[in-house]
Amino acid sequence: MLYIESMRSLKIAALLCILISGFAFSHESSLQPAKRPSRLFMAADLGLSYSHYGYPSKEFNGLGPMVGFKFGGSTRGQLFSFFGTAKFAGVFGSMDEVDASGYRFFLGAGTAFYPFDSSDSPMHGVFVGVAFGLMAVAADWDDVPVYIDRAHIEEQGFSYELELGKTWAISEKWRLGFAAVAAIDLPIRFGEGTYECTLYSFGASLRLSRK
Repeated sequence: MLYIESMRSLKIAALLCILISGFAFSHESSLQPAKRPSRLFMAADLGLSYSHYGYPSKEFNGLGPMVGFKFGGSTRGQLFSFFGTAKFAGVFGSMDEVDASGYRFFLGAGTAFYPFDSSDSPMHGVFVGVAFGLMAVAADWDDVPVYIDRAHIEEQGFSYELELGKTWAISEKWRLGFAAVAAIDLPIRFGEGTYECTLYSFGASLRLSRK
């Protein structure tokens, strides 16, 4: 009888040990943080940019290569990305039928919105973005009598950019697609009074991004 009671006690103790071990293991596993998707955001653009500089009696139009880079992060749901951005475009065209060349540089910050979160949606990867920052534009042309008293113009100020595009996944983290951007530049001249000047640009590029 004593032997039987001892065996029962051993079985009950073994069963309790197994239950306690299983509970402890499951509790430890539940405490381990789940793997989170990376929130790092990067994008590189390579494309073409068209620029227009309009003055009361003079007008520059140019087209040329453009490169851009964005670096920042995404929200937890990756619906929004926030970034700093830099962009440079060299433009080649004419100043009222006279050969001219110039550039546009933009440095700022912005955000992009990805409204279609489901990977099954054909619109997945579509984005719309805005950016605001500092800009600098310039153009040179052959020295001929013109309204502007030199064969060079240079402006600095602020710029607003609006972009729209779509990317497709090419790996777990990287995406490839395209982007179109429109920018309005607001030049500032200190101490020179008011003047009429219209500056804007359009661009299209291939985009490689990490999101």
